[in-house]
Parts: sequence; C-alpha cells; structure tokens
Amino acid sequence: MKIGCLPICFFDAIKTKKLTLSAWHQMAADLGLDGVEVYEPFLESYEKSHLLRIRKELRGLDLDISMLTTYGNIANTDVNEWQVAVDAIRRSIEVAAIIGTSNVRIAPGKWRIGSTRDMQINYVVRALRELIPFAAKYGVTLAIENHPEVGVKIDDFLDILRRVNQAELKVNLDTSNSLLAGDDPVRLAREVKRHVVHVHASDRLRNGTHCAVGEGIVPFPEIFRTLKQAGYDEWISMEVGGTKGEEDIRRSRDYVRETWEAAPVQ
Repeated sequence: MKIGCLPICFFDAIKTKKLTLSAWHQMAADLGLDGVEVYEPFLESYEKSHLLRIRKELRGLDLDISMLTTYGNIANTDVNEWQVAVDAIRRSIEVAAIIGTSNVRIAPGKWRIGSTRDMQINYVVRALRELIPFAAKYGVTLAIENHPEVGVKIDDFLDILRRVNQAELKVNLDTSNSLLAGDDPVRLAREVKRHVVHVHASDRLRNGTHCAVGEGIVPFPEIFRTLKQAGYDEWISMEVGGTKGEEDIRRSRDYVRETWEAAPVQ
C-alpha cells in the first residue's frame, strides 16, 4: 500500500499562492509520503514544458503521482456543454500521460433541473464509453468517483457502473462522500472492492466538514478490512481537512498506516 495526499487543508493557500505547489511537494517529501495527486485546477498551464517541470520536480523528490484529479460535468444534458466536458477530459488524459500517472479521476457532475435521473445517467454512460478507449491509447485508466452530486448515492453510482459494463472503467473510492447522501460507506466499499484502483481516505465531522483522517465519523477499520481482504494494495490518498495543516497531515498519515496494518487479511 502506498500513501499519498490531496491537501484540502491547503487548497485556499495554494489557490491564493500563499503556498506554492513546489513548497507543498517539498512538504509531502519531508513527511515521508510515497506520492501526491496532481489537482488539475491548480495547474498554471497546459504547456508541455510546464507539465514536464512538475513531473521532473516530483521525481527529484522521489514522489510518485498517484492520480490526476479532475472534474467534468458529463451528466450535463445540454449536448454542446456535454461535449465541452468530454473534450476537457480528453485533454486531462493527455495531461496525465505527460506528467506520468496512469490514473485520471472523473466526477460525473451535477444534477440538472428539468432533466430526469435516467437521462443524466445515460449521458454519463455515453461519455465514459467514448472516453475509455481514448484513455487506453495513452495507457491511462479512468477512475470514476462517488462524488457529489451525480453518483454520490450508492445506487446511482452502481447503476453507472452496470450500464457502462466495461472492465476498463475503475473506481476511485471516496470513503466519506456516501455519508453526505445518508448512505453507508462500508456498503459501497463492499460493492465496488474489485473495481477500486485508488482510494480517497476522506474523513468528516458530523456536520459534514472535512477533518484529519481518523478524527471524524468514517469507519475506516471496516473499509480498510474490506479492501485488504479483496487484495487491494494500491494508493490510499488522504484528503486531509482540518486547520493545522502539516500537523493534520502527519496525524492522518500515522492513522492510515496503523489502521491499514491492523486490518485483518482474513
């Protein structure tokens, strides 16, 4: 198992440039992480030279890139806007190949007033069926996440997987998003455990706010046991909230390592 991080606690600082990406990468290396996610909204440019600089910087710090984390409202039933979203994901796949990661996270998008659930899920499925072979050409795996809004309900998420019905489509399992829909994250882990290629270890307080991993209400021992017993041994990328920055990441790192090690294999 490899531990990475998507530092929610630093999102505002990075967005306002109070913390540079280079400084965050150095911190991740100093914390002994195996890697980081590249969060596409923080890319300053899509120029190949810029992307290669990021790749070189991370390799120089002995950090891998667990995933390119992007969005894309492929549930949009406006055909023109849907096509823009699909094309944006095509670009994300190309970016992933340049920076050197084989995983691209996709979030299905938002519910649209005036469109039925079935219609929107069909648009998600149509997009994924188009994108999967495109990604394969670049050696990239698409990992759909149970991300708000479309797909955060477990039944909706499973419906998308069933309709796509392609083994090449994988899952980025978020451990807390199901709670936002009143669902059981352990149930989701059990349902998708054979499809998971990347995990967002995300914890929340009872009010829904992100916190340090292990300090909220997410049942990590049960989720980790489910994944471990299914043979999962890939990335656990911590989505760390909280207000103490580096200290919250350090505590999250220690909790994930200890809890994963303690999870029984049988």
